[in-house]
Amino acid sequence: MLTFPGFDRVYLLQDPLSTNVYRGRFDTSINPLAITRGEVASETPIPIRWEMGGESPSDVIWTTSAHPLIVHRRVLDLLEENNLTGWRSYPVEVLDKLGVVYDDYVGVQILGRCGVVDLSRSAVTLKHYPGGWFPHLVGHFFDENRWDGSALFMHVPDRHGRVSAHILMTEPVREILSKAQITNVGYQRLTDVSVSVSTYRISKADLPHNLQERINAAYEQQGIPQP
Repeated sequence: MLTFPGFDRVYLLQDPLSTNVYRGRFDTSINPLAITRGEVASETPIPIRWEMGGESPSDVIWTTSAHPLIVHRRVLDLLEENNLTGWRSYPVEVLDKLGVVYDDYVGVQILGRCGVVDLSRSAVTLKHYPGGWFPHLVGHFFDENRWDGSALFMHVPDRHGRVSAHILMTEPVREILSKAQITNVGYQRLTDVSVSVSTYRISKADLPHNLQERINAAYEQQGIPQP
């Protein structure tokens, strides 16, 4: 087992949400999150059809299903050449806006695993919006001892059996992809991740038992009335 590198050296892989870049449609009845997590397989190529944005695909393709990760084969070459672990590929058939097939793309399943998100370790901060100041939890943490050492990984299901769509990577993966100028992908350091408390409440995440006390304290320290 490798030594955990520290949360400041682990990143979330992110969709840049660009409106002018090719975005596909994951055209299958297979659960897109299940296939991304490596829980199901597909022996036949899954069609990725143009849905919006640019006419032809970038190095990384995101879809309207949100979860699937589709990449050009040169991304796979980088992962293989650098012995980066925690993934396997599956066949896809990418079509551009005109229906032309690009046969140099594959889907990526994330097989590495780590523990569930531990929001009790996140800091409570206030962020200002037009409607006032609202609490956020900063920092994306989990039990380091449950990381399996993979370069690419996802969280195990929580105690309710719910699964996360977060794809995480160690710093060497980010450095290699960035150096190769892989397009249409973003990275966020785990210690910088900031999510509104309301978002976690809507998703029914396991919130810290003392969260409201910490929120109250944050407002008091800033001298700001709660909305």
